[in-house]
Amino acid sequence: MSAFKIKHSKVHSKHKYAIFFLLALPLIYLCVWLYLNKTQVAIGQHILLFVGLYTLCILGAQFLYRLHINQMWQHLERVLHINQVTAELTLTAHDFNNETEFFSSLLDQAIKLIPAAQMGSIIKINQETQECEFLCARHMDLQALQSIRFSILQTFTYQLTAGKCDQVVSIDDITKFNSNNALSEQQCHILHNSCEVPIKATLSAPIYVNNTFYAMLNLDSPRAGAFGNFDRNLVAILSREASYALTSYQQAQQINALANSDGLTGLINRQRFDKLIHQQTAGQLLVIDLDNLKQINDQLGHTVGDDVIKAFANNLRHAFSETALIARFGGDEFVVFEPGNSAKLALSLQALSTMCQQHQPVIGYSVGQSHYQGDFDCSFAEADQAMYQQKKAKSKALSPMVMHSKSINSMPINSESINSEPMPSPAVDIDKANTAQHAG
Repeated sequence: MSAFKIKHSKVHSKHKYAIFFLLALPLIYLCVWLYLNKTQVAIGQHILLFVGLYTLCILGAQFLYRLHINQMWQHLERVLHINQVTAELTLTAHDFNNETEFFSSLLDQAIKLIPAAQMGSIIKINQETQECEFLCARHMDLQALQSIRFSILQTFTYQLTAGKCDQVVSIDDITKFNSNNALSEQQCHILHNSCEVPIKATLSAPIYVNNTFYAMLNLDSPRAGAFGNFDRNLVAILSREASYALTSYQQAQQINALANSDGLTGLINRQRFDKLIHQQTAGQLLVIDLDNLKQINDQLGHTVGDDVIKAFANNLRHAFSETALIARFGGDEFVVFEPGNSAKLALSLQALSTMCQQHQPVIGYSVGQSHYQGDFDCSFAEADQAMYQQKKAKSKALSPMVMHSKSINSMPINSESINSEPMPSPAVDIDKANTAQHAG
């Protein structure tokens, strides 16, 4: 059974009780008159009074019935609007860049759908620590709210559902509830001052994803008792459908990640890089190839080799700027596009060299560079050729060492001995590279 169990309650209306009373009133009058009036005195007056009372009651009941029908029609329109909103959220889930955008859109729609809601927020729950954090808010100071640190045990939903968190809860007067809740006095002060007007009533609905309590949708009003049963039902529908839409969004993100990123390193793959590079106009293109990966795989195993690839990818992330495009093209080949200037690129390469030499086993690599000006194929070919020239130069430099080693092939290799003294990757002379390119 799903853990998401929203308890639905019927929309109670006083209209139907009033209609029943009005229809029964003439009959009650008739029965009382027949019981008390044993004689036939003034029977005409009583009949006239009965007819008049009956007519008024029928007209009143008809008026209330029409009012009830209009109210139910408005409720139906709101339900249809909720269905439309949730359908749009589900269909457009893949268009959101992150969860914050998704929840912000959900919160905006919820405030529009519930007339009494003038402000609101969405709280996300950390599944590991069970701590809560305000993810987005409307007509509230989000920065102030995010300074409040609290756990799920301190939330309205947890306390009012005895820890089940399986239904929509409402608080008609939050000031009375705050006097007995688990928040500190300072937290309550921050919460009250974060709003444009003081909160009096709150409506909170759980949002489940894959049977896990994932977030809470909170709608607030400055008027005590602002939310009725029908509002609770609407928010229950909205939160349930939002759960489906959020699941769809997460699945779309997972599919997108599988299609556009490298499974081992998390870097973007070649397909994604090809799309992004054509949006750039100029910069420096680097082709990087690991030197000693095959030796590590043969002597230490592929698990260690995979760890080296992941460590190198992590070094690339730290060495280059956030605006750089870093991709793994496959195997031990990486490509980096840096839109920054030459001086910035030189510093990044120096930082990368330092981090790779500090890793055990030491990570050796060869790098080739070209100046990108819109033609990726040409720039890539130039950088790739430069990288292989560097790799070939390293191989020639190591040849005399191999010839004078009598038992190098029989020596066991450990994590400290592999490339422990690698030939440093020669610094790329940016000016010479550019001069050679122009000369060509």
